[in-house]
Amino acid sequence: MAVRPLLARGLTVALAAAPLPGLAINAWVLLRPRRRLFQRPEEVPPCPVAIVPGTRVSASGRPSRILAHRLAAALELHRRGLVQRILASGVDVPGEREVQVMREWLLERGLPERALHLDRGGHRTRATMQRARGVFGVERAVVCTQEFHLARAVLLGLRAGIDTYGLSVDRDGYKSSTYLRLREYVARQMAFVESYIIPTS
Repeated sequence: MAVRPLLARGLTVALAAAPLPGLAINAWVLLRPRRRLFQRPEEVPPCPVAIVPGTRVSASGRPSRILAHRLAAALELHRRGLVQRILASGVDVPGEREVQVMREWLLERGLPERALHLDRGGHRTRATMQRARGVFGVERAVVCTQEFHLARAVLLGLRAGIDTYGLSVDRDGYKSSTYLRLREYVARQMAFVESYIIPTS
């Protein structure tokens, strides 16, 4: 592993163990893109692309509830004419067929294949945004994800050079998940460190 990612992870661990810096960074990440975050599809400004960050799929090959809600939001934006394309980003390796599952779900529900782009290198939100800009040439996009993840995803999109907006796809149950809250608390600090202190590729 390269030195910079190791340094970034080490600093993130140190910050996570220090309550005040950790809280301050989380507050900053949440507040920085707040004017770009929307709760309803009709509020989202038109964008060429909707980005759907991947997450785990079931053993039966269906999207998890969280992923299905992300996909449904992006599909609704396309049906409303607010986006022209959907970029489904995740990983496709044995046991984790995120991108293939996303593709099948969207096509089954009527999305034209020409409107779908697949990124099999999106192993992290940061990689998804960097590849959206560098590999797929995305300049303006809306990210469809849950509220707990939304601010970080939009911030990473902005740092990647994309004019990024975010649509919350929250449904019942997300906010009560202690695991998701704690995971995101640390992930926001990692995003801050990698974006502003020790930039990594």
